[in-house]
Amino acid sequence: MADKNISDNNAVQEGEKAPVRDVKIDVRTYLLDDPEGNTKAFASITVDDLIAIRGIRVVQGEEGLFIAMPQSRQEKDGETKYHDIAFPVMPGLRKQIRRAVLDDYRAVMDKTADKSLGNELREGQQRSAAQASEQRAPAAKSRAGVRE
Repeated sequence: MADKNISDNNAVQEGEKAPVRDVKIDVRTYLLDDPEGNTKAFASITVDDLIAIRGIRVVQGEEGLFIAMPQSRQEKDGETKYHDIAFPVMPGLRKQIRRAVLDDYRAVMDKTADKSLGNELREGQQRSAAQASEQRAPAAKSRAGVRE
């Protein structure tokens, strides 16, 4: 049975690929607390409120970040092979998903870095204030005990 995509006014002929339109992709990125390998985070996406894909990995490769779609592992005759479970069929959609996931990953990383810097600054201020009050406390006690 041949697949045909039919829109309102034009039919796509057998074997032709329909052009990819921009789709709405919602992304949720989950950073790994202590990444030990090349996998830096996991992501879940929802495409056009129609389908959700979980288990997308954000991976640091030799040439930069890339995404790996969810995979199953199969061992046969001592060889391990991996097969994508879910994947975009159209190259344009793959690009859109990759861009959306990596953009969200970078945004989460930036937000986490900002929070970390903010926390460090607040903690530093609190330590300074505590040290200052400790230095004032002995001086006040010694003046209090010097009364004649």
